[in-house]
Amino acid sequence: MFYYYSLWIKGGTTKRIHDLFGAEVRSRAGRAREPTAAVMDSQSANPPSARARRRWAPDGRKKVKDHERHIIADIRGLLLAVIVTAANIHDRHGGQVPLDNVHDHYPRW
Repeated sequence: MFYYYSLWIKGGTTKRIHDLFGAEVRSRAGRAREPTAAVMDSQSANPPSARARRRWAPDGRKKVKDHERHIIADIRGLLLAVIVTAANIHDRHGGQVPLDNVHDHYPRW
């Protein structure tokens, strides 16, 4: 089963399915099929287990260890881009990659 899933990931099938479902949800809500606005945020998270605590990167601002999630979602809450970085990566740098991904996918933004 994982073999086929990995083929879907490498071939971009899961991304196409995600994008088609998102377009359909927006369309059924009476909105444009492509997102017209988005919000970007990050969240620091502590490691879930003792094993993960061994590989931590401190976030000096928030005193949180391990990792940070940077997300971009449209106004319906549908994810457009996600990246997980070490907690010591500044939001300005960690948020650039998902922003570039969204811009590549929706160039008119």
